[in-house]
Amino acid sequence: IAICERWLTLDNWREETHRRLMRLYALDGQRAAALAQFEQCKQLLNQELGVEPGVETVVLLEKIRKDSLRDARHYADEDKQVIGHNLPRPATLLIGRNDLLSKIILRLHDDDCQLLTLVGAGGMGKTRLAIAAGLAISSGRLVRWVDMSGVAAGEIETPLIATLVEALKIELQPQPVPLQQLINWLKQQPPILLIVDNLEQLINRVHVLSELLNAVPTLKLLATSRERLNLSQEWLIEISGLQGEDAAALFVANAKRVQQGFDPDSYTDTIQELCGLVGGMPLALELMASWLRLLDPDEIVAELRQSIDIISTQSRDVPQRHRSLRAVFDYSWAQLSAEERTILPRLAVFRGGFDRVAASEITGASLFLLSSLIDKSLLHREKKDRYQLHVAVRQYAASRMHAVEKKETHTHHATYFLAWLEAAEMGKISAELANLHHAWQWTIANNIPLALRFIDPLANFFAHENRTTETVDLFTKALAAIDGDSADALTRASWQRRLGEAHFRLGNMTICRDLHITALRDIGAPLPSNRVALGLALSRQMAQQLVHRRRLPQPSREGERAKLEEIRLLERLGQIFFLESDSMMSGYTSIRGLNLAETLPVSAELARYYGTACLAASMMARPKLATVYQVAALKAIDETDDPATVAWVLEALSVYNSGIGNWQQVWDWIEQALALADQIGDQRRRDECLVMHATGACFTGKIRSSFQIWHAMFLAAKARADNQVMVWSMGGMIDMLTKLGELERHAALIAEIIEIGSDQDKNDSVSAMARAGFWAMQQVRLEQFDDAQRTIAEGAALTEKAVPTAFTALGDYSNLIEAGLELFSHDPQRYASTGKDIKRMLKAYKKYAHVFPIGRPNLAFCQGWQQWLAGDHKQAQTTWAQGLAEARRLKMVLEEAKLLSVIGRTAPIQNPHALDQAHHLFVKTEAKGELKRWLLEPTIVV
Repeated sequence: IAICERWLTLDNWREETHRRLMRLYALDGQRAAALAQFEQCKQLLNQELGVEPGVETVVLLEKIRKDSLRDARHYADEDKQVIGHNLPRPATLLIGRNDLLSKIILRLHDDDCQLLTLVGAGGMGKTRLAIAAGLAISSGRLVRWVDMSGVAAGEIETPLIATLVEALKIELQPQPVPLQQLINWLKQQPPILLIVDNLEQLINRVHVLSELLNAVPTLKLLATSRERLNLSQEWLIEISGLQGEDAAALFVANAKRVQQGFDPDSYTDTIQELCGLVGGMPLALELMASWLRLLDPDEIVAELRQSIDIISTQSRDVPQRHRSLRAVFDYSWAQLSAEERTILPRLAVFRGGFDRVAASEITGASLFLLSSLIDKSLLHREKKDRYQLHVAVRQYAASRMHAVEKKETHTHHATYFLAWLEAAEMGKISAELANLHHAWQWTIANNIPLALRFIDPLANFFAHENRTTETVDLFTKALAAIDGDSADALTRASWQRRLGEAHFRLGNMTICRDLHITALRDIGAPLPSNRVALGLALSRQMAQQLVHRRRLPQPSREGERAKLEEIRLLERLGQIFFLESDSMMSGYTSIRGLNLAETLPVSAELARYYGTACLAASMMARPKLATVYQVAALKAIDETDDPATVAWVLEALSVYNSGIGNWQQVWDWIEQALALADQIGDQRRRDECLVMHATGACFTGKIRSSFQIWHAMFLAAKARADNQVMVWSMGGMIDMLTKLGELERHAALIAEIIEIGSDQDKNDSVSAMARAGFWAMQQVRLEQFDDAQRTIAEGAALTEKAVPTAFTALGDYSNLIEAGLELFSHDPQRYASTGKDIKRMLKAYKKYAHVFPIGRPNLAFCQGWQQWLAGDHKQAQTTWAQGLAEARRLKMVLEEAKLLSVIGRTAPIQNPHALDQAHHLFVKTEAKGELKRWLLEPTIVV
């Protein structure tokens, strides 16, 4: 403290000394003196220089005010314990950058600056400055570090998004696309600063950052790059080399690390010349200092003069006389041993680092040689047994490898990581994903036979991690690269099928269907070319299935591989055609696949086929046949030990049983499927089962329980940024809140659904239909009738486009139609077009009810309402009576209460107890909203 006070008497405007004294006062317990020192500093700077204290000083002041400053001996622990950042520990010194750092921090505090790029040549210290700025900002903002040095453009379809997702530890789900999942995750965070390092790796992909910034206004980006990003939001700070004393100070500080007792005064002029030769480049200065083990500064300068080449930096403010980074590396290269010169270029084959075993197996590097390269600052040890070449060193070293040696090294690299991938546990593959991507990219361009062996294990990993977009990229490139001789027809068909499956998970059903149809044609098993041929083929398959039902064929493994591929293709096509309401094609593909599967020993495919056949039979209104297949499916899963298949079949059978109102069986099977989904970690299967659980609870009058299930789903989906499941669960929550009469929570949830689900609607018309229905109901209740008319018209178009994909769509149809009926009954003449929309929606609703009987009670409710408004009262009462009988048969309590309410009001003499019964059921199920809507303040005009 005394030294600093004396220093300030000699030079009282030096802000760095004021900060040092503030810190010392605070650490000595003199908090008031530290705060007073800041005020003195502020006054002196204003008087002497006309400026305010720098950001570093202000940040220090805040730490002192919050008592968050620690003693120097705890600094190492403090770095680890700071909450709010994941910044790497700086590996180099920061000298001579105080003014520049203050400028960076001020820009980051400027509300107008959302994207700041530190641009400059490689080795200028951009990364070190970004770390320092992040540490300064982290006291008031969440800071996340993302390193792009292990990623190269073209390694995957969307490398920038994938690396951001990986660095932020976001668990990807099949839908929506990764960019939207990243946006959703960022919106849920407090104000965040993303520091993206080495962004020149992906300079052609940075438009993604602009989309992120537009979608997340609270986001700030600090990027380091050798090139400007050329984005409209970009602010630039150019980073050039250190000048004069600052450059010399950095060299001397590093020199003293290497050589104890180094005397800089003996080499003052030489050090200045050395700094000029490398352009004050911090990385070059650090590397040159490392050679003091062998050379004195004069010898270093002499060598540098002899090894200069024409490669220069691209920064415009670097004088021509300054030497390039290649000059530094050329000198480093000249000092390597023959063995080091052999190994260093080979190490450049790695991406994202490597361990000692990989280095030894692929390049022949020994532990001693790795240690030697670390000593020469050409290699860094990141963590236990993990090594990394600086990106600039890697680029230089790779240029030193001859073409023949490069091919051999890449072949060794690809062969090693292929064997590693085939033996690795799923949980460990992420650590080497950059190397695997690099190996795959090289083999697909240079060694097709080796590339083919990567595809299945990589695809299995992507599927396990829900990396669906990367799966699409993998198979798309694989199919484009191979020719007729590279892979047999069955292999091509398998890849087409798996590419189709990935598109299916992304919601691209048409692409999936077309890929599967093409694959069938390629293996010589095409679908019928027209409807006449389809009818004949379906008849033959049904006849064969009848024969099988009397006596199954003797199982045989002959041609098993080809049959299994055809079976899997037909299985998915059967489901797609089912979702598209093409009963003939769905029945044909399902029965044909089933006939083929029954010629093989019992398999997971056969069990799934029986489940699919059960649903297809129900769609064709063949309940007895559906029961036959249900029994066969249950028998098949008893003979398989694949928990994923068992869970899938139980879910499929539960869909069928929910559609016929067999609720107890649904509960039993869903519980079993949930347990299996948990066992194998299948989150999507679990979510689908919970959807059925929640919807079934609602159908049977357990509204509060249904809401709780939806709410739990929502919280879990939000935590993992699963946009699709969030939309599912929020829709269910709103529906339950409506029925419970808790409308004060209703409007905010609807708005959130519209915001979150806007992108989901593009690939999911049923999801869009749900939001339109909820919004239309809300607009009618708020008497925003013209707005409601437009929403209902949009919803009517959606019902025609949507397919009855799931029993959960029941509420979506009814909400839209009921909102339309309320609006039409308010003013039939003004809203005559809504009457036409109602007819369109009822037509679509009938298709749904044909597939799922649980839709019939509410269909009858809506049809009767329409008939009543048209003046056909007798037919309306008949329709409602039929719907009531169906609701009771299916044990659908709320639908029963709704129908009783309208029957009691329109025919009180014939049904004197109907209103009392309806009131009892509404109260029993806690459906206060429904009670108010249909009994206390009825919306049906009678």
